[in-house]
Amino acid sequence: MTAPRAEKAYEKYAWIIFFVVGVLTTIGGVLILVQFALLPQPELEARLPGIKIFVGKFGREIAILQLGWGILITAIARVSYRHGERWAWYVLWTVPLIYLAAIANNASVGQFDRFAIPPTILALLGLLLPYRKFFPRKQPAEV
Repeated sequence: MTAPRAEKAYEKYAWIIFFVVGVLTTIGGVLILVQFALLPQPELEARLPGIKIFVGKFGREIAILQLGWGILITAIARVSYRHGERWAWYVLWTVPLIYLAAIANNASVGQFDRFAIPPTILALLGLLLPYRKFFPRKQPAEV
């Protein structure tokens, strides 16, 4: 009988990467919320009456979604991902995919989203480093 495989440090603590990404995403949501709540845009309102209400509402909705998404990432990382639950590994693939979609969306209009690259790289590391924790090699049966 073989002994259970000992976790390496990068497998054991990879959940911290997602915890940090979740906290930073949450902070980003709060900052966007504050920006759209407090940002005066008189020149925009003068050019297009009523646009301030539309842009403010849209910005606050995005901020609220980002805030909720950050809290969800943090909670999944802290509990399920930390304990090696496979469903959490699959669900957390949404993190780099959503950030990659944001990068692609900005690139489609000729802009470069430098803020999305670090969390994308961190999320990919957080998924790939502990791969063996979630998908251990099958041991051949002893005869």
